[in-house]
Amino acid sequence: MSHRLIDTLDTYIYDRLSDPTLSVESLCQDLGISRSQLFRISKEQTGLSPSQYIRQQRLLRARTLLDTSDLRIAEIADRVGLASPQNLSTYFAQAFGVSPTEYRKRQRPATAEPSATEAGAVCPEPLPDPVVADRPVTSVRARHWLSRRRLRIAGAIGLLGLLILAVYDLNKQPHPDELPTRLAGKSLAVIPFANLGDTTSSPASEGIMHEVHASLASLKNLNVIARSSSDQYRNTQKSASQIGYELHVAHLLRGSVLQTGNQLQVKLELVDTRNDRREWQQVYRGSYVGLFSMSGQMVQDLTAQLNQTGGGPRLLSDPLTRRPVRTRNLIAFNLFLQGRQLLVERTKTSLLQSIRRFDQALAVDSGFAEAYASKGTAYMLLQALTYADTRSVYQSAEQAALTAIRLDPANSTAYGVLGSLYHDTYQWTAADNAFRIGLQYNPNDTQLNYWYSLLLRSVGRLPEAVRYSQRAVQLDPLYPVMMGGHILNCLYLGDQKKALAAIRNGEGLFDKFFIYQLARGYYYLGQARYAQAQACFDSSLALNPSYKNYQMLSIYCLARQGKRAPVLAWLRQQPLDTPRARYDRAVVFAGLAERDSCLYYLKQAADAGFYQRDTKVSPLFKPYWTHPAFRAILRRFNVDEQPVR
Repeated sequence: MSHRLIDTLDTYIYDRLSDPTLSVESLCQDLGISRSQLFRISKEQTGLSPSQYIRQQRLLRARTLLDTSDLRIAEIADRVGLASPQNLSTYFAQAFGVSPTEYRKRQRPATAEPSATEAGAVCPEPLPDPVVADRPVTSVRARHWLSRRRLRIAGAIGLLGLLILAVYDLNKQPHPDELPTRLAGKSLAVIPFANLGDTTSSPASEGIMHEVHASLASLKNLNVIARSSSDQYRNTQKSASQIGYELHVAHLLRGSVLQTGNQLQVKLELVDTRNDRREWQQVYRGSYVGLFSMSGQMVQDLTAQLNQTGGGPRLLSDPLTRRPVRTRNLIAFNLFLQGRQLLVERTKTSLLQSIRRFDQALAVDSGFAEAYASKGTAYMLLQALTYADTRSVYQSAEQAALTAIRLDPANSTAYGVLGSLYHDTYQWTAADNAFRIGLQYNPNDTQLNYWYSLLLRSVGRLPEAVRYSQRAVQLDPLYPVMMGGHILNCLYLGDQKKALAAIRNGEGLFDKFFIYQLARGYYYLGQARYAQAQACFDSSLALNPSYKNYQMLSIYCLARQGKRAPVLAWLRQQPLDTPRARYDRAVVFAGLAERDSCLYYLKQAADAGFYQRDTKVSPLFKPYWTHPAFRAILRRFNVDEQPVR
């Protein structure tokens, strides 16, 4: 209830911020609450009294206007509802340590700078805005807020971020309720099996573990941690309880493999992480060529054991989650495993190498559906990460995925590839259908849950996007891609609390991964902490120089800090030879708060067939969400029908 009241309070304040008569009394009267109740909730949620909170919002708005406009100090005082420039100067100095005039001098170079028009960057045909051009800034911002509330968005990132900033900081420890929830029902992590033989027997160990993991993951009512997370415990000295706590699982499956000539001995043990107690143990013996039938027996025995322990529903082999069609050729299988491992890194080099491994596997077994599906995944990632020409890799990815489905109609990986391809080419309904079919066949497919969350984000179904990315993080808690995407989903929704908890959980784990730094940058962006955001975006680019799609975010942050000279220099140097370059320019003009230029270049990119798939919900364009030109671009790409919710 208190959070809803704070939302209402924010709406009320932003709608009337230019009104100097706005007071605690009028708040209480219009909101229908007592003064004591308002005081209590305001102190609990913001640490400030209602009157202090109103003044804080006036000053934050004043600082934004100093950053982004050339209004005189007296005009800014009027815009934020303060009686005189003297009052603004006094309160501003108390809050920020400098006068408004001095603040503006520090934020902008002392020498005259060329305007965007002088830089040759402004649009030759400014877009008209008959609806909002002459309205006060406060009314426009309030109308954006009220529109989002009517569309049931959970929170407005920019405005709510100011409130959250008063309560939370990245250096604080998360409340236990903020931590990822433990997986429901029966849950298991397969720890990398120990290879007791020499290095030549590693393929046998890896192959058995892969088969066991894949088969267990297809069982209904069993939550199995993805290998990209569980593989990080190879040769670990951590106890079962430590691993269980970190992965949020009730059981671990441990194993060892000894290959002697053509003979295999595999020892498995099931451990309860809550008490470090071994619940089950079994030794299997057989020939190397019988690896697949041996792993099938292991899964059958494990299923029977898990059905007897831990309570909850029985594990079922649902026909919709049946075991995929796999190769029986060990050479092809080993090449496939190598390719799958290369997929994890997501660099251009590793993706190209993975494709070569899959091709080698298919040269040995042309009916290997999962190798086709994984090859499609590699090509799709080359496109998504802009490592290769879009048209050529799209065709290769689609062909590989369709071949996999022809060989194995229940191959969830292939449906995920198709869903992602259709997502990237703005075929929203086709993408939704592909993802949902794939999830019917394998609801525990971590990658599929994550990719589907990205589609849901693009079309504005943000609460659903967060639910699916949360599921992906639960199943793959140590994989930075899942965590980074989940943080962005939370931020786009406006759930700063959940995003902050996820960021804290990733500290020390994902600091060296570009997508985690990208997500951190967006968090600071929502807090209007542009210097910190810029540092994160620069770090993201340094960690993955091949992925230049977000370079313009660093320039956007420079613009928001009032550093126009380097921003205009960047604009002069950037060619306009691609639709993507026009979109990047639109982002930078959004940072400069030059609406007409921003919308002009967004339209130019759209005219050339390019639409950045998260444009509808991007906080970068929040001031223009309701602008007719912006809505027209959304309609062109069929994403305007469904409201953000």
